[in-house]
Amino acid sequence: MTARVEDRMAIADLMTGWIHRDLSQWDQLRDLFHPGGTIEITGFEGLLTDVVDASARMGNRTCAPNT
Repeated sequence: MTARVEDRMAIADLMTGWIHRDLSQWDQLRDLFHPGGTIEITGFEGLLTDVVDASARMGNRTCAPNT
């Protein structure tokens, strides 16, 4: 496989890899990035591990039913 194809596949993995967040697959989401990698998304700029940890906490919350 050529370097160009490998690069394109790596970029595609990053673009589609956010599905791991929606599926609560935290280890797979972490594996998309280099250790110590940083990210800038809406409302956050910092370590990817912080984004994953915060997402996991939010995903573990239970909502109280409306009464």
